[in-house]
Amino acid sequence: MLRHWRCFASLKPSCSKLQIPQIDVAPWFSGEPRDRADRSFVHEAIVEQLDHAFSEFGFAVVVGHGVESATFECAYEAAKGFFRSELRKKQEYDLGLGYGYGGYLSTGNEVPGQMTGDVAEGKGDFVESLTCRGLHHLVNAAGSHGQNPPHLAQDMSDTPFADRIPAALLAPTISLHNALLPFKTLLTRTTERVMGVEAGAFQETFDPLKGGIRFAYYPELESFSTEKRPVGYGAHADSGGMVVLRLDTNNPIGTEVFHRDQWIPVPVNINNAIVLNGGTVLQRLTRGRWKAAIHRAVRASKQERLSIVYGGMVPHNDLVVSSLAAADVCQFASPAAGDRVVRVKDYLDARTRLQRPETDPRDQEFLDYMDNIGE
Repeated sequence: MLRHWRCFASLKPSCSKLQIPQIDVAPWFSGEPRDRADRSFVHEAIVEQLDHAFSEFGFAVVVGHGVESATFECAYEAAKGFFRSELRKKQEYDLGLGYGYGGYLSTGNEVPGQMTGDVAEGKGDFVESLTCRGLHHLVNAAGSHGQNPPHLAQDMSDTPFADRIPAALLAPTISLHNALLPFKTLLTRTTERVMGVEAGAFQETFDPLKGGIRFAYYPELESFSTEKRPVGYGAHADSGGMVVLRLDTNNPIGTEVFHRDQWIPVPVNINNAIVLNGGTVLQRLTRGRWKAAIHRAVRASKQERLSIVYGGMVPHNDLVVSSLAAADVCQFASPAAGDRVVRVKDYLDARTRLQRPETDPRDQEFLDYMDNIGE
């Protein structure tokens, strides 16, 4: 089961030649060829490549996505400026509620050992983060920095308001969000084709306008040993839909995927590439066809590192977590009397609470029920 990731923490990196697929999606956005049949063939080829990558690895490296490198770099510079600032300034964006509520978290603020597995030693992951969900609210009301009520959700879940974001990050974040919209539509169209439904059927299910962003910052280390590389963010599977990951071009090495009982490094130094990976909700919605892969971040040097984690496909909070395949839709449209109906927000919140100190056995029972559906 995807939550039982602690057993993966000590496995060594792979010497295998297995590689995560690299996919060029630029032809999807090109006006050529003009012939509809030829364009359809080009689109189907891209869908097949993405389908294979998500089915086999749960990850893909994508180029030709249409977002200029400068758009990412503007967000990087603003985010690094924030994390390099005084702690008291960063703490203005700390909600004081810990993991799962957005905002700023300092190093070690995650529940000790919940991701690294070092529960006995009481160690949390050595990463700072700033999370802003509900980006469509920022786009519609740029500059709104009012304090919002706490809202438990993770993995860029659909939210009724935008989390607060530092002023210097506001414009670069909105620019990046807007630039990614055509690519997010490509992901939705791909999902529709794979699930065998008509184009546009998932427009509300995964509204491209909705999304969130998490800046994950790994501060410079005082010391570093290549013999025992420290884990920056422990082995885990994401919870939501599809995630867009942009690696730090100044220090990209470190993200690894667990595949066939070994750790495979994500390819780096590919010009203006982004990394895609699916979450557990998307795995359930595709009836297990697409994988929510176990992955982690290890430190390859003492140099600081910043990753941008963005909600590429954000499922609607009220969506029932069941198969979206055309053949299954009628089956789940009207649940039988007594059947347990699980919605996206209920599922995400239960997973989030299990990462926090105040765990509830009912959440574990709830997730076990979801894991065992169809077995």
